[in-house]
Amino acid sequence: MEKKNLLISSWNIQGHTSKGHDKFTDPEFITNIKNSDIICLMETLSGPEDNLEIPDFKAIHLVRPKSKKSRKRFGGISVYVKSCLKRGIKFLKHQTNDYIWLQLCRSFFGLKKDIFICYMYNPPSDSSYTKSLDLDYFDILEKEISLFSEQGQNILGGDLNARTGIGFDFIKEDNGAHFPLFDGYCPDNKLSQRQSMDKIVTSRGRQLNDLCIQLGLRILNGRIFGDSLGQHTSYQYGGNSVIDYFIVSEQLLEYISFFKVHKFDGLMSDHCKISLMINVNCFLHVVNPKLTGIPNKYKWDDNSETKFKLALESNLVKALIKEFENSISNNFSIEKNKIENIVNNFNKIIYDAADQCLKKKGEP
Repeated sequence: MEKKNLLISSWNIQGHTSKGHDKFTDPEFITNIKNSDIICLMETLSGPEDNLEIPDFKAIHLVRPKSKKSRKRFGGISVYVKSCLKRGIKFLKHQTNDYIWLQLCRSFFGLKKDIFICYMYNPPSDSSYTKSLDLDYFDILEKEISLFSEQGQNILGGDLNARTGIGFDFIKEDNGAHFPLFDGYCPDNKLSQRQSMDKIVTSRGRQLNDLCIQLGLRILNGRIFGDSLGQHTSYQYGGNSVIDYFIVSEQLLEYISFFKVHKFDGLMSDHCKISLMINVNCFLHVVNPKLTGIPNKYKWDDNSETKFKLALESNLVKALIKEFENSISNNFSIEKNKIENIVNNFNKIIYDAADQCLKKKGEP
């Protein structure tokens, strides 16, 4: 199957649970994630004991230790990549669990150069956690983006807790019309000024604008088709702001189809999901379902019944069951193809539960 674009998203979800509600059992929340090819969830507030897996996605979870004072968890990043794309994506090393790098391989995605994606959650500057750090995340970005720029092009996304207003992220009138340019110097292209519904510029915002100028990065918010006004991304009691961004190497701008700030949903988070679509040219291997009719066989012992019942009670399987029930109530039909889909979806729930707790025959 030919794939011509990738939908890449970022979303600060403000915790995987909210007032006792587990978002990962909510079909609407799961669908929201599944619509993306690559998505990073930030501030999951999760630990190793939490099950945040989503069917048909490869996931990497980064967690912080519990706060010594409150014994609660803060921060947390989970990155999801569609399983059909995982052969073309590498997860790279990182210094802390507040950011992560992904490498999109040019040979797999039909790109001229590799693309390096950095997802980052930059905690508020006045938080006790930030004050306890002996590093500055923008300093880390400067070093690592400079390094990866020698190998390819960059995308930076996430909640950066920086308000950039409509400050320039490029050098205005950067050309040799009035003064000679140094050998090897590449002037910034003439770009339209960004728009933003958030006019405030904080010290971090100025730092981020300067970082873009220094590294040849351009902010998509308020500049690209899909977000011409620079919509707010964070809705707080003290006021709304733009602090969630996608920022790309200037050379990538021509390959970006759109950038979108999704509709605000206060029941899910006080942040909006943001997405960009980038043009690619790759071919995915799709297995013909007619050739995969042989069911899996599992090893069964005296403890298997208990394990299987627990798996059926897991958050992942509960979400699948709820999604299955909704699909039946909303789309009930006696048409043959609909019945086959219902049966296949039900079988998938059973197999997913079995995969969590049982070993397949032939496995060691």
